[in-house]
Amino acid sequence: MTPASRTTHKEMSRAWWSLLLFIPALVAAFVVGEGIPAWLGYDLPSVATTPLWVITLAFCAATIVMALPLLVVSRLCRREQESAGRTPLLVAWIVVAGFVGLNLFGLVTQLLFG
Repeated sequence: MTPASRTTHKEMSRAWWSLLLFIPALVAAFVVGEGIPAWLGYDLPSVATTPLWVITLAFCAATIVMALPLLVVSRLCRREQESAGRTPLLVAWIVVAGFVGLNLFGLVTQLLFG
């Protein structure tokens, strides 16, 4: 094994392990997403009484917090040229997209059905 391939293997291993950063990021995203409206004096489960700007601010802040591990994964996958080397990055994007999609689905459902 050449030194370059060992470095690549080590970085890919770290990229896969860095996906575990999504666990604390998910907890932090929910704390931020629920905490911003509470800090501003609004009850988030009641979308009817919470202004849209507060909901948007909480959604954007939670999404940013959830996407932070994506930076780590992309940095570790950056040097890998093979498609298999980009798999952790694809998984990370799917996790973030799923988080955004579920939150948007919940918001639309709450707006439509109260």
